[in-house]
Amino acid sequence: MKKEAKRAAVHTIKIENSLAAEQVAGFLRTLADELEGAREGGLQQFGIDLHDFNKIKLGLRRGETGELFFKIKVRENAAKERQAVKERPKKGGDEDPDQQQYKVLKKRLKANFAALGRAILAKELPEPHIMQAFLQDSREMTGRPGFGDPFYEEYSRLCSAFEEADKAKDPVRLAECFHNLTACMKSCHARYK
Repeated sequence: MKKEAKRAAVHTIKIENSLAAEQVAGFLRTLADELEGAREGGLQQFGIDLHDFNKIKLGLRRGETGELFFKIKVRENAAKERQAVKERPKKGGDEDPDQQQYKVLKKRLKANFAALGRAILAKELPEPHIMQAFLQDSREMTGRPGFGDPFYEEYSRLCSAFEEADKAKDPVRLAECFHNLTACMKSCHARYK
């Protein structure tokens, strides 16, 4: 019984990403600065708040082709998170129409993002209608409060850069923007999904 109470009092944020060496180094510098109190809010873009952490676990490994895989887990007090969960509508038959529309929106976003990823992986420019649908759905998603608000500003900025790279027909920038969007979404989903 005591373990259950303890489990309910913490929230774990888990972020896993393939990053460049400079990105890992920058993240670690920001983490060190925040721990020393020299900087505040630098990790907010990753959905990490160090004000009330219990445990931080870091992992870094090099892949076969030299890429770096970075993993961080932060356990923090989840009193605020539990309150937000209580305020969300319950799942099931009594789900409101807005919640149902949000689920449909998320499925569409996921399908279009996967299609964009396949095009970028094939070093092709994405189909214009898929890109436009993804950007429109992204704008609609970020207009809905309560599902990752701390990430919306960064996500919108990354979508704008993605759109500019597409307009410029620059496959290198498109791939970079896609990678950044993926990292942002993974961070958000690790915390809110």
